[in-house]
Amino acid sequence: MERLDQNRQNAIDFYEMMFNACEPRRAIERFVGAHYRQHNPHVVDGKEGFIAYFERMAREYPGKEVRVVRTVAEGDLVVLENTGAAFLYGRERHNYITGCPEDDCHGSIRRNPIRVANLDPDFVVDLGWSDYLAGRDPWIERALELSAE
Repeated sequence: MERLDQNRQNAIDFYEMMFNACEPRRAIERFVGAHYRQHNPHVVDGKEGFIAYFERMAREYPGKEVRVVRTVAEGDLVVLENTGAAFLYGRERHNYITGCPEDDCHGSIRRNPIRVANLDPDFVVDLGWSDYLAGRDPWIERALELSAE
């Protein structure tokens, strides 16, 4: 396997292991050298910060998945483009119209309120029984179409 192809595959395998398989410690041990620099401001720099963050994400968002849709590799650099879509469900009480000022709302929502004008969907996609039987997800397909524009 050529070096660029191996680098690309290593990056994909790292991403799959740490994010989709929810095994960040194993991914760090297998793919990361002596030092790890984190560029996400919400994650503590270094290997242990990375592991702690993604172990917490695995607990808080079971079943999460990100799909790599394209890669670019040059020299020792590999860029993974993913769907960028996060489909999560709410387990806490939220009020997206008022920003949830009530005391019984989740603390992070009170500190960082999300306010929207309405709760109408950005787009509507019909889902039929034939889509379900075929294993298709028209909503994801439409979201991917929009992200490619």
